[in-house]
Amino acid sequence: MPKVSNIAGRTVEMLGWKVLSDGRVIDPRGEIQDDLPDRVAFSNQAKHLADLNLITIQGYKVQQNSKPDVDKAVPVADKLPELPKQDDLTELANIGASRVRKLNDKKIFTFQQLVDLMSPAELGELLQIEQAVAASIIEEAASKLGEGSE
Repeated sequence: MPKVSNIAGRTVEMLGWKVLSDGRVIDPRGEIQDDLPDRVAFSNQAKHLADLNLITIQGYKVQQNSKPDVDKAVPVADKLPELPKQDDLTELANIGASRVRKLNDKKIFTFQQLVDLMSPAELGELLQIEQAVAASIIEEAASKLGEGSE
C-alpha cells in the first residue's frame, strides 16, 4: 500500500475513507488503518486531491499543469446530443408528475407518442385507471395535437 499524507491541515475524504490531519487513516467502517488500499490511494479522486495539494501519494507525481487548455476546449453544448421534443403531459386531465414518470419510463414524452403508442387498455393498465378515463386522456392528447397544427 502506498503511503498517503494529508497536507491540507483538515480531514480529507475519498471513496468513504478519511485521511485525518494528523495522518491517521479511517476506513468506511470507522476503524483506524495503517494506510489506504491501492484502489483508494490511486483512484481518480485521490489523484485529484493530490493535484490540489491536499494530500501526497507515495509514487504519484503531481500534475504541474492541471489547468485545462482553453484553446483546445470544446464547449459542452457542442458535445451534447439534441434532446427530443417533450410536451408537458401534466396539461392533460388526470395526469400528474407521478403518472408522467410512468409514461416516461415507457418512453412516452409527447402527446403524439401517447396517441400513437398507447391504447386505452394499455394506458389504463399502466396508470391503474379506468379504461374510459384512459380513453379520454388519449382523446385530449389528440385534440392538443390538432390545436398545434392550426
